[in-house]
Amino acid sequence: MGSRLSYELLIPQALHDQRIPTMILLTLVENAVKHGINPAVDGGRISVSANRERDTLVLKVSDSAKAWQRPTGTAWVSPISGAA
Repeated sequence: MGSRLSYELLIPQALHDQRIPTMILLTLVENAVKHGINPAVDGGRISVSANRERDTLVLKVSDSAKAWQRPTGTAWVSPISGAA
C-alpha cells in the first residue's frame, strides 16, 4: 500500500489511557482497507476516532472511499473504566 494509504487518529486526550479489548479495531480497519482504500486507484485515508457517550466508549473507523457516507465500522465498549 505504501504511499497510497494515510491515516489519522482522532482520540481525545482524556481517552488516551483507556484500555480496550485486544484487536477490537483490527476487523474494522482491515475492512476499510480491503473495501475502501485498496480498490481506489489513488488509495485513500483511514480515520480512527474515539469518543465517550455517557459511560460507553465509541470507536469509529472510516475511510475516504466515495461509496461510504458514514463510518465504515463502529465498536461500542462499555462501560468506560472510571466513568462518572
